[in-house]
Amino acid sequence: MANNKISITELDFDGIKSSLKAYMQSQTEFSDYNFEGSGLSVLLDILSYNTHYNALYTNLAINEMFLDSASKRDSIISIANNYGYLPRSRRCATAQISMTVPVASSETQQLAIPKYTAFNGTVTGEQYTFYTRDDLIGNKLGSNYIFDKFELYEGTPVTEKFNVVENIEYILENENIDTSTIRIYVQTNITTLSVDAYKYADTIVNLNSDSKVFFVRELEGSRYEIRFGKNNLGYEPPPGAVVTIEYMVTNGTAGNGMKLFTYNGEALPGTPTITLISQAINGAENETNDEIKYNVSRKFRTQNRAVTPEDYIDIISTNYSDIDSISCWSGSEMTPPQYGKAFISIKPKSGPFLIPSEKSFISETILKPRAVIGVLPELIDPIYNILQIDTTVYYNPNETNKTATDLINSARNAIIDYNDLNLKKFEGILRYSRFISDIDNSDTGIKSNITQILIRRQVDVIFNRFARYVVNINNPIYDSGVPEEAVISNGFFLDDPERVYYIDDDGLGKLRLFYYSPDTYQKVFTNTNYGTVNYANGVITVNNVKIEGTVESNLEFIIKPHSNDIVSKQNQIVLIDENYLTVKAVRETSLSTRPFTNSR
Repeated sequence: MANNKISITELDFDGIKSSLKAYMQSQTEFSDYNFEGSGLSVLLDILSYNTHYNALYTNLAINEMFLDSASKRDSIISIANNYGYLPRSRRCATAQISMTVPVASSETQQLAIPKYTAFNGTVTGEQYTFYTRDDLIGNKLGSNYIFDKFELYEGTPVTEKFNVVENIEYILENENIDTSTIRIYVQTNITTLSVDAYKYADTIVNLNSDSKVFFVRELEGSRYEIRFGKNNLGYEPPPGAVVTIEYMVTNGTAGNGMKLFTYNGEALPGTPTITLISQAINGAENETNDEIKYNVSRKFRTQNRAVTPEDYIDIISTNYSDIDSISCWSGSEMTPPQYGKAFISIKPKSGPFLIPSEKSFISETILKPRAVIGVLPELIDPIYNILQIDTTVYYNPNETNKTATDLINSARNAIIDYNDLNLKKFEGILRYSRFISDIDNSDTGIKSNITQILIRRQVDVIFNRFARYVVNINNPIYDSGVPEEAVISNGFFLDDPERVYYIDDDGLGKLRLFYYSPDTYQKVFTNTNYGTVNYANGVITVNNVKIEGTVESNLEFIIKPHSNDIVSKQNQIVLIDENYLTVKAVRETSLSTRPFTNSR
């Protein structure tokens, strides 16, 4: 039958046209017809184009119906709304300051500053304005009014009013809104002065018909709509009420880093003195499409509560943007165990550690409302195990036209790429076989390499006080049974400012305190039981010591690992520091055995 020759598997234009042509040639009426040189070929082109267009449109439409395959933001937002997920909007950079103002009159005990008072500042040559969001009261103390710690928000304050009528839509006019700054006040009757403040609800748990709450929904074009409960899961303002909505329109990350502020509000009794408590942080851009796809299912799984370590990671990642890597684990995994605690460590994008105000924001604003009773979340700083890499690459000059410097640069780039792709994050692992293979494969001229790895670990010193220091690298330490400096420190000072002391190990599990003889530069040991080394567990313990200073900026231990596979655990991050990266190039022939070295 002719119908058996119809192919419906083709989707591209040429395939569709060939299928149509084959079908028509199968008919007795067109068995010897020249399709290529006839007007019917144009009709086949039109049919093929129409079929191809419909197939493409249908494919795109179906893709946009599913979160994983959707590419248009409007489609992704629509799907996210079905999960009750509100993508993170832009966020205002916030700073904390305090202020003193000279007293105007000895009888005036307080000075009031209204909300939305402006403070100006400049970051990277651009001026931005920050505002207060609450009324401030300064109490008289001596000859000044004292305004204790308060927050400033970068952006522009906006107020919109809606007179409630049937089927009204509360669609906000502006883009780049920080949805976390939305405040809503409802005057139920214009004849009364009573106003109710509504709170944002990100869950329907415990809501009833009297709950004064509102919901936020993102629309097309990065606009936002406010919704109220329909007198079942939240009270809906009745017709005749007046809804006032306040929010901030912000520049996002542009305001981060502001440190110097000047008052730009109403006239004060005297020139104010501003003290910076915390520079501007937390400014963020809208959640990207990929971030939304990743976070929607995770938010749905956590149900907005923090129980498992994955819950903590999901909740923090959804509500805080300055995260390069994050790790969470139970206190039961600590040594010794700390039951009833959940530990979180964050490596921010903006630096190696979170600053105190960022930790406070995450702990108090993000985690505290969502943590379960009986579990205390605790933020701790990352610990960096810095790798010192010494690589020698071997090459045959007869098999490459590259110079030694070219080969060194290729090897260096391979090492840096491995660092960027596999390390510098929690749970990053240096797998030695793959690492040296990447070096060999960085250039065809490189025949082999010998790479040595040391771990450098900095220690926070408590100066001029006796303290015990424990360093855990979570990797076994090299153990040969004889002193080989598997553990050695940089220099530090004790009671003699003219003598530099060091610590090494004896190969048998004990630390030794020594200095170098100025005459022979041999080690002179002053204490051969200065601490312990647990080689198997990778733990170094220094007995009570009173350090009065260090030769370099920090006390540091340089450690030879037992295995060249270096792992990270809990709050540890393994990374390669280019300051401790040395690459040499050596010819394989006997023409020269002197290494060509390039280190930075």
